[in-house]
Amino acid sequence: MLKSKPDLYRIIAMNFYFFSALVLFSCRQAPHSENSINNTPFLEPDTFNIPYDLENPQSIYKLPAALYEISGIAFYKDNLIACVQDEKGFVYLYDFDRKEVTKEIKFGKDGDYEGIAVVEETIYVLKSNGDIYRIKNPEKKDPKVKKIETPLSAANDCEGLAYDQVSNSLLIACKGTASYENHKFDKRSKAIHSLNLDSLKFNTHPAYLVDVNVILESTELDSYLRFSYKIMEHLNTGRNIVFQPSGVAVHPISNHIYILASV
Repeated sequence: MLKSKPDLYRIIAMNFYFFSALVLFSCRQAPHSENSINNTPFLEPDTFNIPYDLENPQSIYKLPAALYEISGIAFYKDNLIACVQDEKGFVYLYDFDRKEVTKEIKFGKDGDYEGIAVVEETIYVLKSNGDIYRIKNPEKKDPKVKKIETPLSAANDCEGLAYDQVSNSLLIACKGTASYENHKFDKRSKAIHSLNLDSLKFNTHPAYLVDVNVILESTELDSYLRFSYKIMEHLNTGRNIVFQPSGVAVHPISNHIYILASV
């Protein structure tokens, strides 16, 4: 991860989601759409109808040093958001009104934690290797923590976590390969895997796939930059440089899926 100068605050622009590069996937295709693999639908990007002005945030919050490596946020309740940073096994509750962290909840050892989601008052934290930590009664003195292992690994580079109320599952956005174990997918596809919250079982096929070619074609790039991307991808085999998801969210009203990707 590239870091700015140590004395600079990490700034979060609070609008709806505050991303350096944001793609809206405006609709969920039917599982049996022609644009699918093994009944796994491809999400169709809609990069021109994002209903938020990301250049003009409504509010800006300067976070404390403890959240310099902030890697995930989720609305918790009232005026609180739950935050996780990618080095410490703590969840931080940040108060909008007081503009400060009001509680730190320890759930695990130091590690590479990348995503967080809240379902009612249960908090889920995603580790980059695909492990998910469930934290029940997080504000009590001794919250109950359960580690849920998935077949994903560091090769998948799991970075984004969100709750999908439609399927009652957690969506896991992978920055790395879409493939895992004996399940292989095209290297130009990025996957959103899922964990069912009723059974706590990992779904065999991805919930959604994203075709990186479609992302490239739908992005406003001049011909020189577009050609440069293709050359760089050809030389850097095995790693896509155009679209590397690092965050995912589901709009609570429209159910549109938002994906953050910054390279």
